[in-house]
Order: sequence, then structure tokens, then C-alpha cells
Amino acid sequence: MRKERDQILAEAEHAKNEFIMATDEYNRHQHRFYHEESAAILDQLQRMEADRTTKHTAQLRAYGDSIRSVLGLIVQCLDNITAATTAVNGDQDTRGFSEHSRSGSKPPGYRTAARADTHPFPAQDHRDTRISL
Repeated sequence: MRKERDQILAEAEHAKNEFIMATDEYNRHQHRFYHEESAAILDQLQRMEADRTTKHTAQLRAYGDSIRSVLGLIVQCLDNITAATTAVNGDQDTRGFSEHSRSGSKPPGYRTAARADTHPFPAQDHRDTRISL
């Protein structure tokens, strides 16, 4: 019985030592995880985020510069359109277009039985007055 008791105590001591060793190993792993591995992961994430922010900032800057240059061209085109509209004279342009489009032939006459000698349109000078381009 004493022998069995000593053997049980030896096994318990052995289990206790294994538990202590396992606990020490666990504590080392836990310390390494929280103080080394996690810190390294968080540092890497912080560097990646800083790089992403830098690249995003550069892209936004390039986008803003391109929009600014395009807007400059748009403003210049709008200024040209505005300047061109101030040169428009509707009455003169219409007359010029009509003169340019004339064929030079006389319009057909509409004669009625009662007044065969009258012409429906007033007499006009149909000389070739087209605008040359």
C-alpha cells in the first residue's frame, strides 16, 4: 500500500510539474503574442494605413489638378461663346442669309382671271447679290 501511495504521489508530482511547464509555455506564448507578434502586426497595419493615405492623397491631388485644368479650358470656351454671342446681329444675319440663299430667278406669278396684269409680289431687283465666302 505504501508503494502504491508513493507511486500515486510520484505521478501527481509528475502531473504537477507537467502542468507548471505547460503553464509556463502558455505564458511565454501569450507574452510573445501580446508584446511581440501583435505589436508587429499593429505596426505593419499602421504603416499600411499611412501608405494608403499617402497614395489616396496623391490620387486626389492628381484628380483635382486634372479637373482644374479641364475647368480652365471650359471657362475659356465659355468666354469664347459669350464673346461670339455679342457679335450676333439677328436682323443683319437674317438678311445676309436671305441674300446668300437667293437663286436670282423671279418668283412665279399668280394670275387671276380678273386681274391678269397684277403680280402678287412687289417688283424687286433680283441681281446676284450673294455673299461670297
